[in-house]
Amino acid sequence: MRRRQTLFFPALLFAQSCLGTWAKASFRAPDVIVIGAGAAGLAAACTAAENGAKVLVLEKNKEIGGNTWIGGGYFNFVSPEDQTDSPQNFYLDIIEEGGSSADPALAKVLAFESYEVMLWLKSLGMNFVKSSVASFGNSRPRSARPSGYEGDGYIRTLSLYARQLGVEIITAADVIKLITRKGSICGVQALIEGKLTEISASKSVILASGGFASNEKMIRQYASEFADLPSISLKSADGKMIEAAQDIGAAVTLMDKVFCMVGTRRGGQFRGRLHGDNARYILVDHRGKRFIREDAGMTEIQDKILSLPEKEAFLITDDDNFRSYSPTIQRDSIRAVETGDIVCSLTLENLAKQLNISAHELKKTIDEYNGFVRQKYDPLGKAKGQLLHELRTAPYWAAFAVMNVCYTVGGLRINNRAQVLGKQGEPIRGLYAGGEITGGVHGQSRLSGNGLTDALVFGRKAGKTASSP
Repeated sequence: MRRRQTLFFPALLFAQSCLGTWAKASFRAPDVIVIGAGAAGLAAACTAAENGAKVLVLEKNKEIGGNTWIGGGYFNFVSPEDQTDSPQNFYLDIIEEGGSSADPALAKVLAFESYEVMLWLKSLGMNFVKSSVASFGNSRPRSARPSGYEGDGYIRTLSLYARQLGVEIITAADVIKLITRKGSICGVQALIEGKLTEISASKSVILASGGFASNEKMIRQYASEFADLPSISLKSADGKMIEAAQDIGAAVTLMDKVFCMVGTRRGGQFRGRLHGDNARYILVDHRGKRFIREDAGMTEIQDKILSLPEKEAFLITDDDNFRSYSPTIQRDSIRAVETGDIVCSLTLENLAKQLNISAHELKKTIDEYNGFVRQKYDPLGKAKGQLLHELRTAPYWAAFAVMNVCYTVGGLRINNRAQVLGKQGEPIRGLYAGGEITGGVHGQSRLSGNGLTDALVFGRKAGKTASSP
C-alpha cells in the first residue's frame, strides 16, 4: 500500500535530504527519461514509476522545482459533487478563453481529468484550500492551492514521493540534443558535470522543461510585441527543448501567443503576487481612475494596460485585504517596499503623492468603488460575487502593475495521449511532453490557475502513456 506523505517538515531538512543528494546522484540505464523537475516533470516521473518504469529525471537548474516552486500554486478542478459547477462548464470556459485556437480534445482532458489528479495529490498527503472567488477568466470559483503552501507544496510532495518510488534525479544536467534511431526517440545528449554524456532510454523521453518566456530572442522571433516586456519566469525558461524537438521534426503551434501577468517594472525584485485575488484590489491608471473591471480575463487586462500611454497602472489595496494574503506574499511585499517595487502609506494622500497621481481622483475612485461594493453593482462590470471587500483601512498598499511575460501559451503540438506530433500530425515514437512546453491546450490565452493544472494533468498523462508497454 502506498505510504502517505506529509508536507510538514523543515525546509532545510528538505533541501539537505533531497536537493543535495540528487545533485550528486549516479544514474542507471532508465526506461524513461524526463527532462525537467517542475510540477509537470515530477508528476510524469512519479506516474511512470508507479507503472513500474525505471525513471531518470534531468533538471537543468541546480535545484528542482522550476517555476512551480516560485509560483502561487493555484490549481483548477471541479468535483463531481459540486452543485454550482461542472467539468463541462470548466471545459467551456477553456474554449471561450482560448478562442478558436484551443484544441477541444486537449481542453477536454484538462477539464475532465483535473479532479482525478487532485485526488491523486490528496492521496500523497496534500490538502487544498478552495478559493471563494472566480479567478481571471473562470466563470466560477474552481481554483485551490495547498494548505499552508504555494507552488512549493507540489514540489515538496512530489519530490518525496519520487524518492520513495526510486526515481533518480540529476540536477545541473543540461540536455542539448534528442537522439533518434530509425525514426524513434531513444535517448538524449546532456552536459553533466561539464562532460557531454549520452543516455539511452529503453522506452521513451518526456519533455517537461517549460516554455520560452525568458528567451528574449525567441520572444522577439515569434511574438515581437512582447519582446520589451520583463519576464517573471526563471532564466531556465529558455525554450531550448522546443528547438531540440523541432530539430527532429516536431511541430509547434501558437508560438505567437504569450500570457502576461501583472508584475513589477523591469529590474524590480517583486513578482507582483498581490494580483492573485481580484476581489481585494482595484486597478487605477496614472490619473487615479479605474479603467477596467479587475476580474476580466488576463489577456483583456494585458491589452488594456499595454494600451495606456505609460503602459503601466497601479494595483491598490488596503491593510485588511493585504493581511488576507499568505505569509509568503506578505513577507515579500514588505521587502518590496524597501526596494521601491511596492508603496505603502498611512494615508491615501501620501500614497498618491508617492505614485505621482492625483490624491483627489484616487480618493474619489476608492469612495466610488466602496459604494459599488455595498450596492453589489459595478458600472465597469465586475461580477457581483467579486464585489466583496471595501478599501478603507490604513495603511494602504500600491504595487506597480506592469505586464510581465509569465507564460508562453504556444509550444510543441501534442495529442490527448501527450505524444509529441510531427509536422504531418503523426506521433513521434518515443517522445512525449507535458506542461508549458506544449501548445494548443489553452488556445490563444489561458484561464488563471490552468498553467499548473496543465502541468500536473498532462505531466501525469505523459508519464502514464510513456511508460506503457
